[in-house]
Amino acid sequence: MRKTWLIAALAGVMLALTSAPADAQVSDVDLANRIAAKVRDYVHFSIFDDVNVAVNNRVVTLTGCVTMPYKRTDIGDSVSKIDGVRSLSNDIRVLPVSNYDSDLRVRVAQAIYGNPSFWRYASMPSPPIHIVVEGGKVTLTGRVNGETERMLAESGVPWTAIRNSMYADDIPGWFDSDGLNTVPAGEGRMSFSYRPELARAIAVTLTEPGHEGKTYDIVTPQSVSMRELAEIAWAVTGQNYRYAPTSDAWWEERWRARGKEPWEIEAGLTSYAALRAGEFDVTSDDYRNLTGEDPLSVSDIAGLLADRLPLHA
Repeated sequence: MRKTWLIAALAGVMLALTSAPADAQVSDVDLANRIAAKVRDYVHFSIFDDVNVAVNNRVVTLTGCVTMPYKRTDIGDSVSKIDGVRSLSNDIRVLPVSNYDSDLRVRVAQAIYGNPSFWRYASMPSPPIHIVVEGGKVTLTGRVNGETERMLAESGVPWTAIRNSMYADDIPGWFDSDGLNTVPAGEGRMSFSYRPELARAIAVTLTEPGHEGKTYDIVTPQSVSMRELAEIAWAVTGQNYRYAPTSDAWWEERWRARGKEPWEIEAGLTSYAALRAGEFDVTSDDYRNLTGEDPLSVSDIAGLLADRLPLHA
């Protein structure tokens, strides 16, 4: 029997954003949201495709996987025409044709969205869990949790779950052009996940035995509050980064005035509520145990990203 491995990325998938310069025609945040909406609304975009958007000074990079070549072309063409895009790098990969993979996609989708706990997600115009299958390996992206792990264990498909937090690569996007972070996170603490470390951990689980049925949290070795994150940004740049927490109502009114979609506002509010409740305060030695390497700290990663922070020297 052919062996199938499932790698599940268990957390919210975030857009990769950096702060736009003051003279930009459109901010990177707004541009990324427009692009995400354009991709999401593409008529042929399905739960078997996964596209990630990174924006830096209006330079757009698309990554991820789609099932057909025309999808890659259509998505790239439509994004390139969005007002404000300075240049586009379309790095979306087309998944190879495989009858086995096609059948596996359907079986995994039925296992997830056929479960009563997920019926309400299945009815959404854009279901939150996407299923990428390549060479018998399954990757789940989107907003998934332990319930998915339980269902997959019951399905009989061998699996390994890699859980990530918010992407550390996106730390610059937590601050506006004045170096201010205003999210309603209170004193909630959060660890981060660094994409290169996630890739290294996934490679280990795919190429070495002994990981079937296990869950790993690939996060920074310590969690930080938003106030501490501002202090770290200040320390690595020498610039005045601050945290000024706002209320949910203020945050919602601000983003609603900017024309954000209801689902975007709901996603933000629920994420910050979870942050205040301690749900992002997760630390782990899993990366070190998997790879034998020490994970980078939040300060280490902020130092690597210093030239992308809005107030860098």
